[in-house]
Amino acid sequence: MKRRRNSTAKRKRNERGEISHIRINYSGPSFSDLPNTILVNILLRLPIKRIFVCKSVCKTLYDLISDPEFAKLHFDQSEVYPLLRPSGFTLLSRMLYLVQPDQDDFERKLDMFYDFENNDGMSHGSLSIKINLDSKLKLPLRNIEMIDKEAVGSENCLKLNMKNHNYKIVNSCNGLLCLSNPSDNDPVIVCNPVTGEFINLPEVRTVKGVHMPLECGFGFSPVTNQYKVIKMFTRWTEHEILMVAEVHVLGTETWKDLPFFPKSTQKLFPTYFNGCVYWISSVPRSVISFDIEKECFKSSTAPPCEEKYDIVSRVSMGVLGGKLCITGAFDCDHMDVWTMEDRGGKKVWSKMLSINMDGDRWPRGSYQPIKYLNNGALLMFNSHKHAFIIYDEPNKCGFRYLKVRGMESKVEAISHIPTFLSLKHALSGHNMPVLNVKSRCGELKLHKEKKGISIVQEIRELETGSEDSELYEDDSEGMDL
Repeated sequence: MKRRRNSTAKRKRNERGEISHIRINYSGPSFSDLPNTILVNILLRLPIKRIFVCKSVCKTLYDLISDPEFAKLHFDQSEVYPLLRPSGFTLLSRMLYLVQPDQDDFERKLDMFYDFENNDGMSHGSLSIKINLDSKLKLPLRNIEMIDKEAVGSENCLKLNMKNHNYKIVNSCNGLLCLSNPSDNDPVIVCNPVTGEFINLPEVRTVKGVHMPLECGFGFSPVTNQYKVIKMFTRWTEHEILMVAEVHVLGTETWKDLPFFPKSTQKLFPTYFNGCVYWISSVPRSVISFDIEKECFKSSTAPPCEEKYDIVSRVSMGVLGGKLCITGAFDCDHMDVWTMEDRGGKKVWSKMLSINMDGDRWPRGSYQPIKYLNNGALLMFNSHKHAFIIYDEPNKCGFRYLKVRGMESKVEAISHIPTFLSLKHALSGHNMPVLNVKSRCGELKLHKEKKGISIVQEIRELETGSEDSELYEDDSEGMDL
C-alpha cells in the first residue's frame, strides 16, 4: 500500500466543546524515494554487519544489495580483513568471525592506549581496547545427509561428531573460500561465507594406486573469468611413484590431469595473488606457483630464510601492500618480511622490513601477515599465542598484543576480502546447483558453539621468551569498538 503524501489534523473536543489536543498524521517522503545512486553510496560505506541489517529493512534495500552490480562495487572498494575461526581437534564449529572495526577509530583508541600506558604513575590495567564480534557467518556442514540420524539435543542443539562434519580452510580468493576434508586435505566445497552459498566439487575419480591428496589451492583467472581448484597427490605404479596434479574449473563436473608438477616433499600456505596460487616448498626451499589461466606450474627461488629453522613453525606467506610476502620469525631474535616483485618476468625477493624482536620478547611461532593499517602499522596473527600483533615503528611502542577471548579452542586467522558476489555468477555460465547453509540445519546450534567472542588489548608481562610464558590478561571492561 502506498504511503500518503498529505498531512491531516484531527481535533478532539471535550464535553464543553473545547479542543483537548491535536493529533497530526503526516506521511512524508519514504526511504525508497531516495535515488538508487545515493542508497548505494550509503550502503558501500557500511560494515558487513550493518549491510546485513539493511538487507532485512525493506524490499528496495534487499534488491539493491542482492544486485550483482552492487556486489562488484562493494568488492572493488573493500579491504582485507582478518577472518577468525575456531580450530583444533576438540571443537566443531561453523562460525566465522569477520574482524571489521572502524579503522580510524580503532587506531585512535590504540594511540590513546599507548599514551596512557606510557604516562608515569598510571595503572596499566585500567584501560584497554575491546572489539566485540557477533558472527552471522557460517560454514556448511560435511556429510549433511547423516544429520537426520544424529540426535538433536535440548534447545535445538546438534551433537555432531567432529570427525564427520568438520572442514579445513584451504585458502581465500576474491571473497570465496575453498574447504577440504581435514583427514586428507581433499578439496570438496567452495563457499561464500557472506551470502551463505556453497557448491560441492566433483568427487575424486577412483583410480587404482592413488594416494590421498597432499596439497591443494584455489584461485581465479581475470583473463578467462574462471575460478579453479588445483590439487596434488602421489600415484603409485608398478615401477615408480609419480607426483600428479589435477585442476577443476568451478561449475564443471570433471577434474583434468596436468602433465607437469614440480616435485617437493611439502607445500605450505597456499596463497592466491594476481592470477596465481603460490606455495612455500620446504624441501627444496623454493616458491611454487600455479598460473590459473595457463594451467602450468613454475618454481622460483625462495627468499634467503635461515635454513636451520623449521619452515612450518617459523615462516608464513600472505599478501601485503599489493605484493606477495613471506615472513620469517627466527628464535625470538628477529623477524624478516620479504616481498616479491616481477622484474621482466623474473621473480625477485626484497627484504621490506627487519624487526629486532630480542628487546621486546615477542611471542614465538610464525606470524601470519594480514594488512597494513591506515597509520602504517603492520597487523599480523601469531600462531603460537593465537593473538593479533600490531607492529608500529620502533620510536612508538614496538608491538601491541590483542588476545582473542571467548574461544574454547585454538584460533586460526585468514586474510579475507568479504564479497556479496553470488556463487551463481562465479560458475562460468555452468548450471550447477548452488546450496545455502540456511537451507538445512542453519538455525540449529552446535554443541558448545558460541556466537560472540571478543578481541582485547592486553599488557604483556616481560617475563621470559620461553614457549610456555604467558601474557598478563587485563580484566577491565575496556573501550568497545
